[in-house]
Amino acid sequence: MSNHGCNLHFELDPYAHRVFLPAERNLIPESPHITGKLILSLAQPMRIGSIDVQLRGFVKRRWGSSERPQTLTKRCTESVIFQRSWQLMRTPVFQSRTYASGRHEVIFDLALGQGEHMRESVDGVEGYSVSYLLIGTVTRRLASDLTCHESIKVYRSYAPSEWYSFATVHALDNEWPGKIRYSITYPTTQIPFGSDLCPRVQLYPLTEGLQIESITIEVVETHHFAPNPSFDGGFLNRITRSRVICKKEVSSSKDPDISVHEPDGGYEIAPLLPLPTSIHDCAQAIQSSHFDITHNVTVTIRIINMDGHISSVRASTPVVIYMHNVNITQLKASSLYSRHIIPPVYGKHQEDPLLTDSDSMADQSRTPDGSIFKS
Repeated sequence: MSNHGCNLHFELDPYAHRVFLPAERNLIPESPHITGKLILSLAQPMRIGSIDVQLRGFVKRRWGSSERPQTLTKRCTESVIFQRSWQLMRTPVFQSRTYASGRHEVIFDLALGQGEHMRESVDGVEGYSVSYLLIGTVTRRLASDLTCHESIKVYRSYAPSEWYSFATVHALDNEWPGKIRYSITYPTTQIPFGSDLCPRVQLYPLTEGLQIESITIEVVETHHFAPNPSFDGGFLNRITRSRVICKKEVSSSKDPDISVHEPDGGYEIAPLLPLPTSIHDCAQAIQSSHFDITHNVTVTIRIINMDGHISSVRASTPVVIYMHNVNITQLKASSLYSRHIIPPVYGKHQEDPLLTDSDSMADQSRTPDGSIFKS
């Protein structure tokens, strides 16, 4: 902020704009910090009573009323959900300190603890957002206060060293009686934000003459809003909205992305689906008392029957997209990413992780309702 020869602004350390709190039930010995400087530039001497920094969190809602819960309203309701202050300089009551003209730097190191009462930042969700502002305040004697602010993002995440524990193959094997047997495999269902999704779909026709009409893979993001009556005394109905954040479609069995298995006549597709790298196009998974964000990968297989009519089957698998403090370019170039996020080259099946019978049965027992047949 600039005011009659005065200027107040933040100079945060690199990466200080994004705060990563430990994941739930995953406490760390050292709490996250926001570090940087509060810069005060003066054209003439000034009497100052105190210098403070405050971190404030806001939630904004623009959901409908009880009569029309799915409709967004023009009125935006804003609430303060978090507030914490730190004193950087304070003088005794009725006293002040005179700062000479020039540039003054106040260094700060703000410890946030484990962030027990902090919600994650939410952007790009229509009608709902969670944001944080770092506010600097300089109080002056017989004059208005000087203020400045800086936007801060707050996320809960896992350390890169914990990604090893996510490298567990998830497989869905099912049979469409009289038509096809299919297998959908994911090298992991815990996916770093901005990385790639790497499913493998294998199809084995059970009847001669069947052809692949198309295979569509979509990542669907769903926002679940469960209103609390204390917000505005209005609606109680749960609201659900969904959007497709990335999609890959193979149009026919002759598509170069599909490989054919000989001699069983099976088909296989193993695409890389890049996730959006913008927080406005894709949000991280969130679970809270009234607002959730979930993700599912939906695979739709459409086949052409011998008589020409088209049948389809759809299978959905939940995944978790989580934020991280690793540069996207560095992430994709790392050996950790290539070993545990992207699976081995699909043509080299001897390098693929193997599923035991018990693992396959366990996966199938969790996902039989994830498939929908249409004929």
